[in-house]
Amino acid sequence: MRYWAKGIRKPHPSPRLACGIAIFSAVSLWSASASAACTQDGTTITCTGSDLGPISYTESDAVDELIIEDLTGDVSGSDGTAVSLVETGDDGSSDGDDGEAALPATVSFDGTNGSETWGITDATSVSVTVTSAGGEGATGESKSGRHETGGDGGDGATGGASVFTMNGGFITQTEGDSGIAVSSTGGAGGKGGEAGYTGTSNDDSDLYGGAGGSGNDANTATLTISDLSNPDGSDGIVVSGIATGISVTSTGGAGGMGGEARCDGEFSTCGAYSGAGGAGGAADDSGATITDTDISISDLSSVGIEVLSTGGNGGDGGLAKAIWADSYVGNTPTNGYGFGGAGGDAGSASLELTDSEISVADNSETALLGLAVSSTGGTGGEGNESYSNGLYPGFQTGWADGGDGGAASDASLTLTSSTVSVSLSADDAVGILISSTGGEGGSEGKLDGSFKNLPFEGADGGAGGDGASVLATMDSTSSIDATTTGAGGSMGAFTLMGAGGGGGDGGSGEDYEDGKDPTSDDDYKGAGIGGMGGSGGDVSGAMTTVSATTSGDDAFGIYLASLGGDGGTGAGGDGSGGDSSTIDVSFSSVTVQTGGDGSHGIYALSQGGAGGDSSSDGDGGDADWVKLTVTDGTVEVTGDSAYGIAAVSSAGSAGSGKLGETAGDVTLNVGADVTVSGSGGVGLYAESTGRTTSGTIDVTVYSGATITASDYATAAVSFVNGDSNTLTNDGTITTDDLASQSIYAVTSSGGALSVTNNGTFSGAVDFDTDYTNSFTNSTGATLIMNSEFVLGNGGTITNNGTISPGDTGLLLATGIKGNFTQGSDGTYLLDLDGKSTDLLIFETGDVTLDGSVAVNIISASEADGSSVIAEASDGSITSGLAATNTATASYTVTTGTVDEVTLTWYFSLDDSDLLGSASRNQSAVAGHLQNVLENGGLGKELTTLLNIVDEDEYVAALDTFASQIASDIQLTSLFSAQRFSDALLSCSVGDGVYRFIDEDQCAWMRAGGSGMERSSSNTNRPFDQTAWQFEGGGQFALHDNWFIGTGFSIGTQSLSVDDIADSDGNFYQGGVVAKHTMGNTLLSASLTGGYGDFDITRYLYSSDFAQGNETLWTLSGQISASHAFVRGGWYLKPRVDIGFDHVNMNGFTETGAGGASLTINDNAQTYYSIQPSIEIGGEIAAANGVLVRPSVSVGLTQFLGDAAPSTTASFSDTPAGIAPFTIGSEFDTTYFDVTAGLEVLATDRLSLSAEGFGQFSDSITSYGGSAKLAIRF
Repeated sequence: MRYWAKGIRKPHPSPRLACGIAIFSAVSLWSASASAACTQDGTTITCTGSDLGPISYTESDAVDELIIEDLTGDVSGSDGTAVSLVETGDDGSSDGDDGEAALPATVSFDGTNGSETWGITDATSVSVTVTSAGGEGATGESKSGRHETGGDGGDGATGGASVFTMNGGFITQTEGDSGIAVSSTGGAGGKGGEAGYTGTSNDDSDLYGGAGGSGNDANTATLTISDLSNPDGSDGIVVSGIATGISVTSTGGAGGMGGEARCDGEFSTCGAYSGAGGAGGAADDSGATITDTDISISDLSSVGIEVLSTGGNGGDGGLAKAIWADSYVGNTPTNGYGFGGAGGDAGSASLELTDSEISVADNSETALLGLAVSSTGGTGGEGNESYSNGLYPGFQTGWADGGDGGAASDASLTLTSSTVSVSLSADDAVGILISSTGGEGGSEGKLDGSFKNLPFEGADGGAGGDGASVLATMDSTSSIDATTTGAGGSMGAFTLMGAGGGGGDGGSGEDYEDGKDPTSDDDYKGAGIGGMGGSGGDVSGAMTTVSATTSGDDAFGIYLASLGGDGGTGAGGDGSGGDSSTIDVSFSSVTVQTGGDGSHGIYALSQGGAGGDSSSDGDGGDADWVKLTVTDGTVEVTGDSAYGIAAVSSAGSAGSGKLGETAGDVTLNVGADVTVSGSGGVGLYAESTGRTTSGTIDVTVYSGATITASDYATAAVSFVNGDSNTLTNDGTITTDDLASQSIYAVTSSGGALSVTNNGTFSGAVDFDTDYTNSFTNSTGATLIMNSEFVLGNGGTITNNGTISPGDTGLLLATGIKGNFTQGSDGTYLLDLDGKSTDLLIFETGDVTLDGSVAVNIISASEADGSSVIAEASDGSITSGLAATNTATASYTVTTGTVDEVTLTWYFSLDDSDLLGSASRNQSAVAGHLQNVLENGGLGKELTTLLNIVDEDEYVAALDTFASQIASDIQLTSLFSAQRFSDALLSCSVGDGVYRFIDEDQCAWMRAGGSGMERSSSNTNRPFDQTAWQFEGGGQFALHDNWFIGTGFSIGTQSLSVDDIADSDGNFYQGGVVAKHTMGNTLLSASLTGGYGDFDITRYLYSSDFAQGNETLWTLSGQISASHAFVRGGWYLKPRVDIGFDHVNMNGFTETGAGGASLTINDNAQTYYSIQPSIEIGGEIAAANGVLVRPSVSVGLTQFLGDAAPSTTASFSDTPAGIAPFTIGSEFDTTYFDVTAGLEVLATDRLSLSAEGFGQFSDSITSYGGSAKLAIRF
């Protein structure tokens, strides 16, 4: 904490500032004379037009306002700084003179001129500098003699207000120091003058160093940017290769160091009294407002964007020297000499973004801050340094008090419709820091010399300054993304912190006692007191979407901290630690990932400061309340000793091991998914620790959230200390290993805990048994216990929901310590493997078991059995349990003794009453399963049927274990083979007496699609099939009106059986046909064959799925006779077909469903059919010799015999010797057929045709259509 306070508030060194002013002054002399487009009116300069830059003015130009507008070209900074207005007050010129105040500095830039946009380019140092710095006080006059006092240092002067406003335009820069620098700086106080004496007189001497001058106050520093954009499409501000992208600072002047007092008279009794350090000046408010502007900052070496208000540091006390034996240092904590000056107070720091995107990225090892908004009090000066060889007791070197640290003010970040993205790689880098930090108190000074005498009084350390409030707000359209990849310094990629400054250390004469000490009188061992730590500020925020990613050790994702400053140490007493303040922050959605050890995801900490060191008696500071809400998102933490989300209120540790008195309440609400996996990891960590009073801890897990402890983690949720703590779970709290003895769902220590589970709670608990704890499992909730569930002897467990030892499928015995009551609405869910069950072992307390027992069968080795399901090791069980029977399982619960409960069961899968409404197929499956159960047992996939309570649901579930789809594929392949045989029967002719039946030579091709639907029946589930075909062939004339033809078909088929199975595959066919015509009579005979290959997936009731590959082949023969009765241009054609179709399915074995996978046997069926039909059609002559022939036919398909599709199968769990079961596919034998066609004979050789068909039976509907092209030759 101290490192960051010092690092953030450190003012710009005066030599650097002076050098910069000199450079700017030199440049301004050149640019003012060369820029003819700049005109002056009083103290205002206006620059317009083109060929501008660099533009540079200082106080010597009597200018306090610079306006740049009406541009016709960019402003160039190729020689250094593009735009500069530097106002510097004169330094004090002679001994002890005060500095002169600086003028205010205001620069405005308008980059829009009509439709044109102009910007600031090519700066090699700074694109824009606006500075107002007060003059420094001069060093006080030095004096030499026996009784002299050095002159006081001059006071610094005030800095003026610094303002930069840019509306329109752009800034591009690729090298230099800063992109934009706006600063107001108070002048530093001058050093006190020296007083010294060198001689050999025996006369007494007294020498007094002059006091350091006071640093003066800074004024406001303001940056306003709006509507910046580059015409080339890039961001409005693009800077790279710089130290700092944008800097807005208000910095109080540093106090001057006290003057030196030097006694160097060899024989003189001389007292040296050094001067006190001057007070630091106050800073004013520093603010930046950015609107409708995108900013990109990259390749930086320090800070991306900083908005800082920093109080000036107090000056150190002056050096006091007592060189000879008769000399002494006269500074004491009560006479005021050599004191450190007080640090100056800081003003507020604020950054507001509206409709803007900010990107800061750097992969070097030097950039430590991406975006910093900080208010930091100045550090108190150190007490005087001194040197003494004197012999006088009671005048110890270095004993003057340190100065108090300055107070900080508010710091804030506001985002409206804006995004901030930061990525840094340096160790200790912080992506986004919003902080308010009090200055640290100064300590006693350092000393040197041969004789270190003991003081009457010990010097006190200065008090630390107070931190103030920190606020971050975002609207719903804004987002923050912060990433760091280096090792952290226990800070976050995104940090909000309000911290008090640490107290300075007090001194003790005894600390410096050594062997040369002329006296050991305790009166001279003065002991100082450490300074008090400052109070931490409130931290609050309403954040919407925040992402934070870190990969290094000790690198938090998000850190929210209110920290009291630590008290300083002192022999007379340690300083008390400062109190911390409240934390009240909410996030709508987070995405947090951390990978390093000790790298917490989100850490909210209100912590009082420590009271000195562990060997003293300083009081630790009190802590205030913490409220953290994370509504949605994910937090993933993989490092060791890391928490997912932590909320802590901790009173500061104090001397002698004591804590601060009081810690506040802790409220943690979580709707995000949180996962931790490293050793010692905790998903949600909540703590409230005070010495006398700890607050109440309330943790709520929202519905939909999951908190998971996995791998090597310690707990999903952990409570430490607190008072009357509560956990309400509306989501899921779980561990990944319910058999583990080292991972817990919840742990608590140091306080009572009451848990209410309204969701799912899975894992062991380890509560502090010194307290009375409780766990309530509400109606509708699920509690899955580990092997241990420890609430303590006085604890109570109440179950009104579902409780189970171990998760589904894991047999477990759970030991419970506490009084247990299951109400009438409660359910004891247990697993059964056919021989044994889960077991509840009540190790302590009274037990009441009412409600029901629900059994989850995970395997069934036998059809009946019994097992103990609850027992009491120490006490008795009052049981009113009743088991819930399922469709196939009957249970009985008995209390054999007062300390034991037994479950008895019997299974019947084929009970006749149960299967009264079942189909033949369902009954076949049930009978086979019962046979398997009685002769070897059912595996886990098949035993899911035993857990079905509803009888109708059980009967329907049997279909999912059957092989209906395999027989349905046989059915659809049968009809596909019949339609292909018909496709071989036409090559039309265009003229002649017998043109409506005559044949010709041709080549043809056809493309079409079809569908088949079967409705649900008492035997089968419904199915839907879709098929697509491409067919082709040819026909050749022999002699005497004989023809021979051949054809092929390539098709795809998709079949879905209700919601229990589906298949996809291909069906290939080929065949030959012979035809003979005799006038208006046509005789034909065909022979075809086919091969199908189908991938099948069955979806079992058990949620498993079985996969297999079914192949089959077909052989079909058909003879056909038809005769055309012609009257003019119309005809009537009766026809009869007689055929056979042989379908042979090859056996196959499924995979993927364990014991429920099927082995399906070969199956072959031959179907005989007769198909009478009558066709009516005609011929219409169109233009250009085109003939159009419409036709319609109706008929029947009648299958003969009892052939029907079926499959014979057995399960993988089926023991040898058990007969398989057979599943049939319902097969209608009579179908009504209808076909409509239209053929167009376009030329004497070319014809086009389209056809649609339908086929209907009691349960099956088929339909389809095709288009055909034939070319005669």
